[in-house]
Amino acid sequence: MKLTDVRHLGEPVVLVRLRGWPLYWRVAVVALLLGAAASTHLLAGAGVGGARREWYVFGGLFLFFGVLWGALWFIRARGRAAVFEEGIAWAHGGEVRTARWDEISSVSASCSHHPIAGLIGAGRGYAYDITLRDGEQVRLSTDNTPFVEEVGERIARAVIPSVLEDAGNAFARGEVVQFGPVAVGRDLGIRCRDTVYKWDEIGALETDQGRLLCRPKGSLAPGSSVPIGDIPNFDAFWTIASVWREHLDGSRPDR
Repeated sequence: MKLTDVRHLGEPVVLVRLRGWPLYWRVAVVALLLGAAASTHLLAGAGVGGARREWYVFGGLFLFFGVLWGALWFIRARGRAAVFEEGIAWAHGGEVRTARWDEISSVSASCSHHPIAGLIGAGRGYAYDITLRDGEQVRLSTDNTPFVEEVGERIARAVIPSVLEDAGNAFARGEVVQFGPVAVGRDLGIRCRDTVYKWDEIGALETDQGRLLCRPKGSLAPGSSVPIGDIPNFDAFWTIASVWREHLDGSRPDR
C-alpha cells in the first residue's frame, strides 16, 4: 500500500496486514502434513514393505511442505488495511481501495465463539461488516484482520458522526429511519422486525448479552429481541431512540 495513493485521507492511525485462509484451516492443513510426515517415518522405522529409504523420502517431503506451507500461510499476507484520520484504505485485487468516513453508509459489529479447528479451544471472534454508499461491502474479522476489535471500533466511532447526522435529520423530518431489522420514527415509535411499539407503550429498551431488548409496558410478554450484530449503525439507532425517549419522559406533566 503506497501512502501516495491515500494521501487525501490524512495521517495513518492504524495499519494491519490482512491474513489469508482462516486460522483453523491453516492449523488443520499444517497438522495433517506434519502428521503424515511423522507417520511415514514410523513406517520407515518399522521397515514396512522393506522400503525404509522410500518411506523416509516421503516423510521428508511431507515435512518440507508442511513447514513451508505453514510458514507461508502464517506469515504471508494477502494485503493491508489501514485506518486514517479521514477514512480507511485496504488492498483488494492488487489495487488500493479507499473510502472517506462520509462514503460509508453503515458498520455492523458482531461477536461469536471462535473455535480453532473445532477442537483446539475456543475464544471470541469479532466481525465488522462495512457497507459503502455505492453498495460495496468490506468484511474485517478475527480470521483475516489482526487486532480486528480495535480496528473495527475505530472505524465505527469515526463513521457515527456522519451517519448520526443523516439519520437524525431524517428522524426530525418525521421520516421512519431504518436500521436493518429495526426502525425508529417520531410517529412510528420503534419497530423490531414485524412488531411495532409506540413510544408510550415501551416499558424497557435495553441491551443484554449482545442483543437489543424491547419490552412492552405493563406486560408479562418478553417483547422483542434482536442481535445487535444484525443492526447496522447500532450506536446511531441507540442514540436517537434514547434521546427521544428522554425528551418524551421530560415533557410529560407528571415529571
